[in-house]
Parts: sequence; structure tokens; C-alpha cells
Amino acid sequence: MSLDSLAPYEGALLALLLGFGLVALLGARGGAGWAGLALPLAALAGAVVTLGGISASPRQLPERLPLLAAGAAVAALLLAALPRTWLALPLLLVLALAGGWWVAGAPLWPEDIRRAAPVWIVLALLVPLLYREAAGPWRGQMAVLALAAALWAAATPGPWWLLALVLAAAALPLLLAGTAMAEPGRLALAPLLAVLMAAPVLARGAPADWIAATAPLVVLLGPHLAGRRAGWRAPALLALLAAVPAGLAWAAARWL
Repeated sequence: MSLDSLAPYEGALLALLLGFGLVALLGARGGAGWAGLALPLAALAGAVVTLGGISASPRQLPERLPLLAAGAAVAALLLAALPRTWLALPLLLVLALAGGWWVAGAPLWPEDIRRAAPVWIVLALLVPLLYREAAGPWRGQMAVLALAAALWAAATPGPWWLLALVLAAAALPLLLAGTAMAEPGRLALAPLLAVLMAAPVLARGAPADWIAATAPLVVLLGPHLAGRRAGWRAPALLALLAAVPAGLAWAAARWL
């Protein structure tokens, strides 16, 4: 294997290494809350490397992710610096509404707003759901890994599965900060994961893309069906749930 073969994965490798470094540094200074900042910062760096730069006025859908990661980092910083229970909800609502508006094309005129409304509404509803369900041990990390695997299986064109891999690499180091994802990390993870779920559907919308988009929901909502009986088997259960949409996306990409 040559170094050139690693080129598509440089962003994910950077996010992983930077994430571990930031978790160790910030966690030692401020605990799990500050360690949660590692996720948006590592995801931002990895996305910029994967996309080859950052645009102040992005026209293509993938180009909107780095600035969204930067906004998520600012929100996570506020929550880490002011760890108040009441602050998480308004920050989450701002990220949900602003993130949905940004990814929907940042519409300004009434006609454009009406056309973008379905995407905007879906993302605004999806972000709080992902934020709440990613609180459990391993669940946020496995949800992103499930999406990356499903996008790869779906053969989704564009950089989407690489960007999902970047987000997964940025989220994995948070396991060092505790078994559950720190709240600032979840605040940043939710809008970024929601965008990566919706963007391939908006870009191509093939059956395989729709199936892949459900992967995080299958992982996050599936354990509710198992209840308390899952116990110590939770990581294995999440991995099994993640394999289902990936397998279905692979089949849909080849036969539908």
C-alpha cells in the first residue's frame, strides 16, 4: 500500500488524531464537558482536508458542512464554558433552525423559503431527536459509523461517506472522556449527523440513499425495542443494528 492510497482518508486520519489530542488536552483541563469540544474542532479540520478547502459562500452541498461544523463548535464552546441546563435547549434550537436553513440553501426570498421548507422542517426536527438519543454509551459513535458504512454500501456518489467517516473519527475519541458522550459533543454531533443523513438524499435520492439515511435512526432507536434486557450486550447489539441498513443499502444499490 502506497501513501497515495491514503489520500482520500487523510481527513478522517487527521480528525482521529486531532480528536484524541484535544480530548486528552481539554479533558485534563476541564473535564468531559470541555472534552466534547474535540468533536466539532476535529470534524471541522477533517472536513476541510477532505474537501480541499473551505468556501465563505458555498454553492455545492458538501461545501456547507465546514461552516456548519464551525457554528457547532461555537455552540459547544458556549455550553462548555457556561454549563447550565437551561442553555442547552436554546443552543440546540438555534443549531436545528440555522443548520436546516443553511443546508436547505440559505433561502431568503419567500418563494425560495417555500421550496426549501420541507428540508428545513425535517432537519429542524431531526436534530433534537439525534441529540437526545445519542446520550447513551457508544450510541452516538455507532450511529455515525452505521451511516458511514451504509453510505459506502450504497455507493453514494460524492464525498458523503468520506465526510461521514470524518465525523465518526472525530466522535470516537470522546469515548476517552466517559462512557456517555459529553453534552457539548452531542450538541455538535446532532446537526452534523443530520446533515450527512439528509444530504445524499437531496443530492441523488436513490433508494439506496434513503435506506442509508435511516442507519443512525435504526441504531439509536433500535435498543428501545430490546429494553433493559440488552445490558452488557449493548455494543454488540448496536453493531448488529448497524449492519441491517448497510446490507439493505448494498442490495438496493445493485438491484434497484
